[in-house]
Amino acid sequence: METVLNSWITACGSSDEELSRRCQEGMHLRFAENEYTAKDVEYIQNLQLRVSRASSNLSNKEVEHLRRLCQLWDVNLKCPPLTSHRPIVGPIIVTVKRLFFPVVRLFMRESFKQQREFNANVITVLTEILNSASCERQVNVPERTAE
Repeated sequence: METVLNSWITACGSSDEELSRRCQEGMHLRFAENEYTAKDVEYIQNLQLRVSRASSNLSNKEVEHLRRLCQLWDVNLKCPPLTSHRPIVGPIIVTVKRLFFPVVRLFMRESFKQQREFNANVITVLTEILNSASCERQVNVPERTAE
């Protein structure tokens, strides 16, 4: 007899297999569009991720706030689109800015690394606090008895 295992995670009605498939499709699409590189994959593989205890007792609002934080934690210095409205010296200004930006990024790298680590730790602590509060809410809710 074959044992059927329950999905270990469900989000928005999708099982872990569906989520995995959708993540892989998105990743392949981003590789095809050169949005992800081998350097990005190496960076992600080297991340020190901390897993928090899961709780299904979080409110939708709490889950949404955590979801937003998880999307924004990884700060990075990205070069904005550089343009100039000046007709003659504009291309020179843009070229100088493009040459100068990698130097600025080099000097800011350590600061951004520290900020990413701080953000990841804050999200971990917030998740643990929310899980604890959720457990306390569940314990403190008096059971209703049938009358």
